[in-house]
Amino acid sequence: VLLLFECSARNIHTHTSLSNPPQLTSVYLVDSHYCSDTPKFLSALLVCLSTMLFLETPHVNVLSKIDLVESQGRLAFGLEFYTEPHDLSYLLDTIAADTSGGTRFKQLNDAIRQLVEDFELVAFHTLDVSDKQSMHTLLQEIDRSNGYVFRVFQGLGNNILQMASTDTPIDETLRIQEKYMNVDPASSEEEMNNNDSE
Repeated sequence: VLLLFECSARNIHTHTSLSNPPQLTSVYLVDSHYCSDTPKFLSALLVCLSTMLFLETPHVNVLSKIDLVESQGRLAFGLEFYTEPHDLSYLLDTIAADTSGGTRFKQLNDAIRQLVEDFELVAFHTLDVSDKQSMHTLLQEIDRSNGYVFRVFQGLGNNILQMASTDTPIDETLRIQEKYMNVDPASSEEEMNNNDSE
């Protein structure tokens, strides 16, 4: 059974007196076209991080409407760069090229980047509601995040780990990238290597 609650974080109340408490997972949806606008993407990362820290529940961040990922412009890097944002310094170079916001704007974005990188908590899964495999993969990830997959398959012994790790997020990201983007993964790696050498 999947229950969806849409409410502000201030209205969430928890009760720990239940004998079998519900297994809740916070799912935060971010429009995928934010990836093409660096300041918006950095702000989405910050909102995801603050939500994760505030709610203190199992959490899954999702790049939704992935079929529209390049509707607002081509991405500077491959999709994996945005779903696993570990080294965001590359994005600051795209801000300098795209905007004339000045040094204070770049300093603000650099501070947000450093904060998100220091926590190393934010990662995204992709979602295309018209693709059954994408929906199934996301539901599996939600079940993994709150431990439901382990409760369902209790008593199966070693098969529990096999059930918990059927698909990897990277495989799904590459599949979605091939389906919806005009990016060659090798070219995005080459671009990052060129930025390193400068």
